[in-house]
Amino acid sequence: MVLLELLFGFLRVGCFAFGGAYGAIPLIRDVVLSYGWMDDEALTYLIAVSESTPGPIMVNLATYIGSRQAGLPGALTATLAVVFPSFCMILLIMMALKTALKNKYVQAVLGGLKPCITGIILATGVYMVFHHCLSFRSSLGTGLLAELSLDPRNTVVTLLLVVSMILWKKRFHKALSPVGIILLSACIGVVIYGAFEGNGGNRYGDDGQANDTSTQESQATHQEAQVLNLQLDAEVSTLDPQAAVDSASFEVIACMMEGLYTIDGNEMPILAMAESVTVSPDGRRYQFVLRDAAWSDGRPVTAEDFVYGWRRGIDPKNGNENSALFLTAGIAHAEEIYSGQLEAEKLGIRAIDEKSLEVELTHPQPFFISMLALPEFYPMNQEFYESCEGRYGTSPDTVLSNGAFCLEGYQPACQEIRLKKNENYWRKESVHLQEITYQVLKESQMAVMLYEQGQLDMALLSGEQAERCREWEDFQSIPLGSLWYISPNLKIPGLDNEALRKAVALCYDKEAASSQVMKDGSRAAYGAVPAKSVYGPGGEDFREEEVKYLETDKELARKYFEQAKKELNQEHFTFTLLIEDGESARNIGQYLQEEIQKTLPGVEIRLEPVPKKLRLERMAAGEYEMGLARWGADYSDPLAFLSMWTSDSAYNYGSWTDEAYDRIIEIAQKGADGEEARERWRLLHEAEAILMEKAGIFPVCEKANGILLKRSVKGWQFHAVGVNRVWTNAWKEEDPAYP
Repeated sequence: MVLLELLFGFLRVGCFAFGGAYGAIPLIRDVVLSYGWMDDEALTYLIAVSESTPGPIMVNLATYIGSRQAGLPGALTATLAVVFPSFCMILLIMMALKTALKNKYVQAVLGGLKPCITGIILATGVYMVFHHCLSFRSSLGTGLLAELSLDPRNTVVTLLLVVSMILWKKRFHKALSPVGIILLSACIGVVIYGAFEGNGGNRYGDDGQANDTSTQESQATHQEAQVLNLQLDAEVSTLDPQAAVDSASFEVIACMMEGLYTIDGNEMPILAMAESVTVSPDGRRYQFVLRDAAWSDGRPVTAEDFVYGWRRGIDPKNGNENSALFLTAGIAHAEEIYSGQLEAEKLGIRAIDEKSLEVELTHPQPFFISMLALPEFYPMNQEFYESCEGRYGTSPDTVLSNGAFCLEGYQPACQEIRLKKNENYWRKESVHLQEITYQVLKESQMAVMLYEQGQLDMALLSGEQAERCREWEDFQSIPLGSLWYISPNLKIPGLDNEALRKAVALCYDKEAASSQVMKDGSRAAYGAVPAKSVYGPGGEDFREEEVKYLETDKELARKYFEQAKKELNQEHFTFTLLIEDGESARNIGQYLQEEIQKTLPGVEIRLEPVPKKLRLERMAAGEYEMGLARWGADYSDPLAFLSMWTSDSAYNYGSWTDEAYDRIIEIAQKGADGEEARERWRLLHEAEAILMEKAGIFPVCEKANGILLKRSVKGWQFHAVGVNRVWTNAWKEEDPAYP
């Protein structure tokens, strides 16, 4: 009996500790959100912490085991999953503290604190139930009753919570203590499960179908309303089209805005805001006639809007990282403006009249038309932009749309973005979706759970979740034409040594990074230009020659390391690797840390995870030592990657320089046709060889997206170049297989 009491005592403490910890974090988060006590960056960290607590991990695992494999009730499996790990953890702690707890002074302190601790824990439990029951219903007055009536488990949860409180107060009656503790333990586990289920409401039976009529009615409404629920794995850094550089921002902006051209499902540029185009015989002058289109506030889209948008895009005063795209496009005077020799008003673009636009190039550029589909070349209404007084893109009231959707809900660093159909869009009849909702979820485990619950139509996968879902019918692996690489900052002592850079670049297994860490269809990277992203004058892939640079060779890496130690007269090196705080970046960062330290004893790698926006800002400012970066092609040419590492490029974060490399890129930027195009292609291969052989960057992998996409979603477009995911023409078909 004494052993039983001791066992139940440990169980009670474990469940209380776990329940309190699990409930306290969302409670703190919600209070902070309600009162706005933290800035955007700090709030992002807090939300990230609240999404990575042990509670959801165990509950998700239990839900999966219960519903997919064991066939047990989800509440029972959740209870087991929560109680036993908690019990084991507390058992170890209690054994370690056994001696201290016998001290009468310690007992006195704990006795005094017990009522306070008990009150906090029980209050947290009550908060969890009521918060999740009331937060996701339209009426606070009927929310709890609705939740209890929809799922009998929640009724049991509430009753057990009340009973366990009573039994806890009567804990001095030994006859009731075991029963009370058992009920309390079960209650805590079920409350955690029920509270988590309440977040959107999972109402599925063993066949995966909805069981209650109210959910079926909401499904029908959902289908009729054509609402698409999508995931982003990183925060949107900006909604300013001329300032955007990251894929998340590109995707959301492309839903709301449109340029002269867009890219179709066959990767070909087609007219969008432009109704027609005339090109001069020498290929250096383009005249566009704009179609009759309007901004979301009803004012017409004019040629002046494009002139203003392009000028503010290249103006050095604005500090836009993508301003070099205007040079690459070959627009007249872009180079002089970029270097500060001319004002932005001299850019080779002018409005002939309200609906006619002329663009002058310094030389023919074969991919100029496709570049016009990028956000940097979107229009911007000057009057509206200036009325925002520096707050453009920070709220629905400070965004003007000429695309298929308008912004309905957004604030910087937020975790949800809501878009609604733009009724002033020039081809609104072909837009079937009424709404698009984006959720920022950095953990693919959470995304998969919401996907299974019907709260997401598309989920991004990485690591273990990609491996787990690979055989699902909804799974797809889509090449992104994106390079993940380490950028060493050559201004940091040690990293300016070529031998040390080569040692690091050669010491980690790139095949394992893609197949064993990413697990989403990504490929090992052995160059600066990914496969299947850009093609040559004869249609050949840039990587078709299969030249592998910096291929893993740990023995050679050690030789270079020994050489570096002699040249630098130093035995030990410590570098901080700046990474994003998303799941994929953390996984790759940990893998690289382990591989480098294991292969090169004497090198210590410290990881510094930060939100994506902060990572971009830090690297652009040169405030880092080594950084895990990623880049996707904006247009279909090797310069989309290779122009990044010229001496004057804003993306040359690591300050690597080479005169021969700069000369080649300068020649290639002038474009070429016929036989000259083949010579240009050869020169670009030569430039890549220089970059790789001097270890200006360390390639890691060519990224693919492992995704789950509902079969009911049609009309989507995924591109390897430019805007990766386009939903303008998407729609949802009714599919009884999905909630």
